[in-house]
Amino acid sequence: MDANAPREDLLRTIQAQAHELEEARQTLDAIRTGSVDALIVHTGAGPTVYTLQGADQAYRVLFETLNEGALTLSAEGIILYANRRFARLVGAPLEEVIGCPFVRFIAAPGAPDLAGVVERAARGAFQTEISLRRDGAESVPALLSANAVLVEGRPDLLTVVVTDLTELKGARDALRRAHAELERKVDERTEELRVEVAERKRAEESLRDADRRKDEFLAMLSHELRNPLGAIANAIQVIEKRAPADPMLQRAGGAAGRQMARVRHLLDDLLDVSRITRGAIRIRKERVPLARVVDEAVETVRPLVEECRHRLEVSLPADPVWLDADPVRLGQVFGNLLHNAIKYTDPGGRIRLTAEAEGDRVAVRVKDTGIGIAPDLLPHVFDLFAQADQGLDRARGGLGLGLTLVRRLVAMHGGTVEAHSAGLGQGSEFVVRLPLESARCGVRSAGLPDTGAGTAHSRRVLLVEDNADVAEMTAELLEMEGYEVVAARDGTTALRLAPEFRPEVVLLDLGLPGMDGYEVARRLRRQPGGDALRIIVVTGYGQDEDAQRSRALGLDGHLTKPVAVPALLEALAGTVKE
Repeated sequence: MDANAPREDLLRTIQAQAHELEEARQTLDAIRTGSVDALIVHTGAGPTVYTLQGADQAYRVLFETLNEGALTLSAEGIILYANRRFARLVGAPLEEVIGCPFVRFIAAPGAPDLAGVVERAARGAFQTEISLRRDGAESVPALLSANAVLVEGRPDLLTVVVTDLTELKGARDALRRAHAELERKVDERTEELRVEVAERKRAEESLRDADRRKDEFLAMLSHELRNPLGAIANAIQVIEKRAPADPMLQRAGGAAGRQMARVRHLLDDLLDVSRITRGAIRIRKERVPLARVVDEAVETVRPLVEECRHRLEVSLPADPVWLDADPVRLGQVFGNLLHNAIKYTDPGGRIRLTAEAEGDRVAVRVKDTGIGIAPDLLPHVFDLFAQADQGLDRARGGLGLGLTLVRRLVAMHGGTVEAHSAGLGQGSEFVVRLPLESARCGVRSAGLPDTGAGTAHSRRVLLVEDNADVAEMTAELLEMEGYEVVAARDGTTALRLAPEFRPEVVLLDLGLPGMDGYEVARRLRRQPGGDALRIIVVTGYGQDEDAQRSRALGLDGHLTKPVAVPALLEALAGTVKE
């Protein structure tokens, strides 16, 4: 036995104990300096964790005041440090939390694999959603954010932040519910809008249908009214010609003629407003002197001026004023303004029509000494059906159409119209401003084509008219003017009579029984000598499209009932006007 053996064993024991003491000293230094948070001692009763409560106080205060749970985990998932916020999240005392496995506080299913968390955290910051188990089996939705502390390239510790998502989840759920509610309301509103759009479309279709029916009604009204008006007008002419020596009959005929002209004026305005409203009226412009348009307008109202004993004064520039305008429609404008002035001026009043150039425009003023316009009505005088007096006293008459027609026709010529009045009893003034004709404007023809076939000596007239009164009175008038007239009540009779009578002119109604006037015209053209035959439509159908159709068929005129006798005679003589 070696005598030195006990001595060597003792030295080894002393060295081992010194090593353990040094390790303990270094560990305590590490804890004191904050290099580690805690010391875990494994005993027979389980691991015991020792932490330092002094040197890292400021560091711990920071984490204790966080609104999130803060943890430090060992690589094995043991909680080395936790703040009180985390303890409150899991509903456990802080001293019971430290030293426990972290997975104890994670609700299953859905608990993350700790090894996977460590591995992913080692590669960088890692986040995942978890559910924390709380006493009472209540789970708390939370967001786990983990970072690994590496020692020699291997994860040694995990720093973990746990954020309570309860409020966020609640907000998300509320947002989801709000979104669902919004979608529901949008769907409901979309359905309501779909129904509204469908109803609006049906309403629009109904309005269009009503508008179409209105136009059809007006066209039929025109035809039905113009036929008797034509008969009345012709009868008046016959009476005046047959009884020239009877003053009473002459006065009666004159009164009837004036009232008949008034009815025709109202009917024309009604139909023209309807056509303009639906865009069916066309302006046929030509280079025309203002003086000619004004003169023709004055002539149309002169009988009414004389009847009312008014003094009408007209003052135009000495030099010709040229316009690029539709003389017929512009004549309506000035005629309506003059008619309006005559109607609203007491007998013996004064009416002035003046014109003067204003730069590149001409201003035409119609001023009267009449009843004037109330200030509240002045802004509305051009509105459809607007009238000053809506009571029972309708002595002035009218439908409230004339000024509406004036404004729209002036606008179609690129002009403006204004109304002025100092008030009731102060008279009124209407000012129309129109662009002057440009030097580049050429002459554009209006009306139906003049075939040149007619002469002033066309004497044989075939009258095709189904209304017996109209046919009789028209034939009587023409015979009094020296024409030879044969009448036919329908198209078949007209086609049979034409080869025998050999007319030079055919006055043709359109609304005939059995065969309409257009078909009669086609068949007349196909008869021998039909190409040279002058066919003039005389009808109650006065819409623009009716006249256009007559033009398209190559007819020689389209006159709308009731036709003034001078216009009818001009047409027969070869001067065709619409």
